[in-house]
Amino acid sequence: MKNAILALAVGSLIGPLTAGAADFGPKTLDGWRYGDTASIKEGKLGSYAQWNAAIAVTVAHVPTRSAVYEVPCADIKFFPAPGTPLVWATPTLGESVVAVGSAIVGRGAYAKIEPQAIYGKVDSVSIVICDGGGQFLVQSGKTLAGMSGGPVFRVSDGKAIGITKGYTDSPEHGLHGSVLIPYNVLQAAWNLAIQEVPSLAGL
Repeated sequence: MKNAILALAVGSLIGPLTAGAADFGPKTLDGWRYGDTASIKEGKLGSYAQWNAAIAVTVAHVPTRSAVYEVPCADIKFFPAPGTPLVWATPTLGESVVAVGSAIVGRGAYAKIEPQAIYGKVDSVSIVICDGGGQFLVQSGKTLAGMSGGPVFRVSDGKAIGITKGYTDSPEHGLHGSVLIPYNVLQAAWNLAIQEVPSLAGL
């Protein structure tokens, strides 16, 4: 698969992170399922989506206890977390979506974690990644800090179509909204992980 999408990415096995990495927890908001890894004390928060029964997926820049595989150029990380997998599908431009996750609201001693559901539409193909091997999309909803890595669902049928990477506001490029990593890029990263680490195929 070296000539496939994300083929130029370098996957890596990594061990547990240093002290301060947060704990995980499954969450549900208005029927939308996601998970989060939160540490108000450390000022860190990330969200995740359940990839299969044993593995979750998030963006590589959020704190996790451990990871089994990363694709750094695509900001994708898979890590062990048991749960009921989401039903995944390829996104379509123009469709209505909802990004879910946990966000840090407030600052300092007043900071707290709150679940969020941000609605929008997939409105552009924006950012080429991994030397042209894939593309991120932009949806019009403005996600909040902490929602990175959380699932983005198609409103019409509830299928997960990607995960949130973060918010972008780049007038010079006509980009306003939240960058999402679409399902096809996540699947390509997982295929690459299995190729590099065959033991993952049984998970």
